[in-house]
Amino acid sequence: MSLPNDFFTIELLLTYAGLLAAVYVIVMFTKPLMKKGSDVWVRPYAAGWAFILQLFVAFVTGKFTGEAKGVAAIIGLAFLNSILIALAAYGAHEVITDPKAASYKVAKTALKDAAPKSFDPYDPGVFKTYSSERKK
Repeated sequence: MSLPNDFFTIELLLTYAGLLAAVYVIVMFTKPLMKKGSDVWVRPYAAGWAFILQLFVAFVTGKFTGEAKGVAAIIGLAFLNSILIALAAYGAHEVITDPKAASYKVAKTALKDAAPKSFDPYDPGVFKTYSSERKK
């Protein structure tokens, strides 16, 4: 069995999974080079890389040889697809780095919203108040 010599090929970048993996790897390796602080810029940054990679693949495969309508359609679709790729790459990052974060946040918020502010489970008067409100 021989090991692969090329990890990313044009054929791989023509697939959703290949482009997603390429964007994820590029963004994760270049992210520390960007300014520190808020991560608001990460999604547009990933979308930019996805857009650039799609245009690169379209150029290399010869899809830009045609009339202006075809080129405009390729650029427009590359823009829309880059947003989907960026969101998927960002979601993959969240799942890989902290898989329980979202469910923990949802559960914590649900518990806060479910209980009244002055809820004391050891106070027997709490249950009388709730039962008297239901009778009304």
